[in-house]
Amino acid sequence: MGQRMYKRGKVWWVFLGRHPITGIKVYKSTGCRDQRAGEARAAELERELRDPDYRPADQTTVSDALKHILTDRKMAGRADGTLHMYRIKIAHVARVLGADTLLSELEGPEGAKAVDKFTEVRLGEGAARSTIGKELTALRMALRLALRRGEYRTDLAKVMPTQWGIAYEPRKRWLTVDEWTKVYADLTADPKTILGRRNPMDHRAAHLAFIIATSANWGESTRAQRGDIDLVKGEVKIRGTKNKYRERSVPIVGVAWTLLREVAAWSEATDPEHTQRLLFAPWGSVRGDLLRLCERISIPPFSPNDVRRTTAKWLRNAGVEPQLIAPVLGHRDSRMVERVYGRIDTQALGDALRARLAAHAETKKPTGESKLGRLRTRAMALRLRRRGAARSL
Repeated sequence: MGQRMYKRGKVWWVFLGRHPITGIKVYKSTGCRDQRAGEARAAELERELRDPDYRPADQTTVSDALKHILTDRKMAGRADGTLHMYRIKIAHVARVLGADTLLSELEGPEGAKAVDKFTEVRLGEGAARSTIGKELTALRMALRLALRRGEYRTDLAKVMPTQWGIAYEPRKRWLTVDEWTKVYADLTADPKTILGRRNPMDHRAAHLAFIIATSANWGESTRAQRGDIDLVKGEVKIRGTKNKYRERSVPIVGVAWTLLREVAAWSEATDPEHTQRLLFAPWGSVRGDLLRLCERISIPPFSPNDVRRTTAKWLRNAGVEPQLIAPVLGHRDSRMVERVYGRIDTQALGDALRARLAAHAETKKPTGESKLGRLRTRAMALRLRRRGAARSL
């Protein structure tokens, strides 16, 4: 290190060497009377001289630190859906902590108090613990990146909560065949009354039918285009963006044939001139519409993602293995199917177990030939014993 400390009066100064561009000797005041504090400030001054982009903690704001997350995740090759998730999380962090709050205010005990206050505020706003956990992860990532750049000086373990329990509990809601029948019947009962114009079927029924038939999530279904349903090839293109596995082609099997034929017919009837690129018009009040729908037909509330989960449940209850369901959902492997989307229900589990036990019993059941073989073996053993007894006499 080229710096050299010296005192002018009661304040420590530092000689930082020559400027890397101009070559002029650089002398700076640390503004500190304590030597150790002066040495720490001298190290910052030297880094500022060598790295023009360097900003210490008392100059870097929370907003500055959070912006580096998106740059870091882009460099890591994260998908657009993941980057969008981070944008949402860091927006809440900046809003609650204060976008202009300096990182120096998040150091030491005061920083720990600020983070604890953040969790209290978010809980008070009704945010789920899993959501707050992701926001804390974003904050931890921002501080870690700032620590690496020298813009933050505190050990993260002293600031971030160490035992934040997310307590994630996967949703189990999905639509049974009877529930889907009620939903479909309600949405297609009187399209003119519901939509205010004549249509062969409600666009909401078509939208939900597409999700059930393809396992698309809400974002994927809103990006669906007219040509994505290929009834000739028997497959549907899903425009996923979350990761490389989400953009996929899903085969049309089982009940999906009926559903997608009706969706294709609805699309052709509503837009015979093919003027619309997207398959579905925007559905802005989806959650409110679904809640009112459930009240009308007296079934438990469900969300668009519960409809997506329905695909996996129907396939799993039909005996399809998780490793075959995973590619349909756009998952890398079957772990999420086994944990969340494809849990087999009690009745289907009982049916499967009874079928396996029956098959096992059938394989172990002795055949007529094996019985005859055992009888012959016993008869031969009996004759041998009789011969041995006769010889002994």
